[in-house]
Amino acid sequence: MNRVEFESFIKSFSLFFLSLATLASFLILSDYKIAKEALSIEVLSQMRVCSYDLKCEKFGIDFVRNENYNINQLHFKKGNLYAYFPIEQSYDYILKLSYQTKEFNQDLEKIKNDLYQKLAIILFIIAIICMIFSFYALYPLRQALHLTKEFARDILHDFNTPLSALRLNAELLVKDEKNSKKITRIQTSVDTILALQGNLRSYLDNISNSIEEIELQSLVLQKVSLIEKLYPNIVFFTQLQELHVRTNRDALSRVIDNLLSNSAKYNKVGGSVTVAIKNAKLIVSDTGVGIDKPKEVFKRFYTENKNGVGIGLHIVKKLCDDMRIKISLQSSKEEGSIFELDLFMLTKR
Repeated sequence: MNRVEFESFIKSFSLFFLSLATLASFLILSDYKIAKEALSIEVLSQMRVCSYDLKCEKFGIDFVRNENYNINQLHFKKGNLYAYFPIEQSYDYILKLSYQTKEFNQDLEKIKNDLYQKLAIILFIIAIICMIFSFYALYPLRQALHLTKEFARDILHDFNTPLSALRLNAELLVKDEKNSKKITRIQTSVDTILALQGNLRSYLDNISNSIEEIELQSLVLQKVSLIEKLYPNIVFFTQLQELHVRTNRDALSRVIDNLLSNSAKYNKVGGSVTVAIKNAKLIVSDTGVGIDKPKEVFKRFYTENKNGVGIGLHIVKKLCDDMRIKISLQSSKEEGSIFELDLFMLTKR
């Protein structure tokens, strides 16, 4: 079960469980009120029987003047539960039977405990039912996601043949000096498509599940040396501290490739890109064109450049989330951008 499916399962389960649990709680509360009322009626009935023969040890017995008290009704006052009953052939005095509230509350506590146990059993059964319903509701979504991924993988696989032909023919045409710039642009475009293809494959395959220890400085230097060859007009600087992280190498490589590529692609002629590792953070800053709406760039298909498709940074965000990397962006139009990756969670053993 991947992250999207797990989130769907949790939300479905929570919705089902909270709805049914709330209903069950109201029913139990209603049962408690009914049981409390029944207990009060039972106590009053016992008092009424006691008022006839006065043979009862659990009630206190007293005679008081008749001051128009409500007879045959329970009263609560000063820690006592009591009721008044008429005395035959007596109009000046009435019978008062009392019952300690402490004992009454003990009876109520027994009722509460029984209802709590009943509620616990009901909630357990509800949880089982909700899990079954959630899995059942999730099944069509899982099937749809599986079919979509299989279709996307097939398309990506079909890209390989025409792209390979393009790269091969471009290499053969490099010898033609008149068209070398055009051919270079073709090669760059093919490399961009291949990079996008790799990003999509990473997105589909959840490659961040495989964990290994990575020496980040070496990986960054390797990526910088490769990107420098594609963008000779951009100056690259590195400020790298020693840092070892545990994560998926391919996923982290995709993230670094995308950030370096974007910083170079949308930079100014003669601009620079600085890659730094400090305080368990990887920072990629550039002197490029900047981003007008930094909060929007991680959304799928959002782009501020006509040459972009708006999926690269969305994939970066998705991979960072999978690897538990917190990514942030600061950018100003025409001044450049700063991407910061917090790698602290990846340094824990």
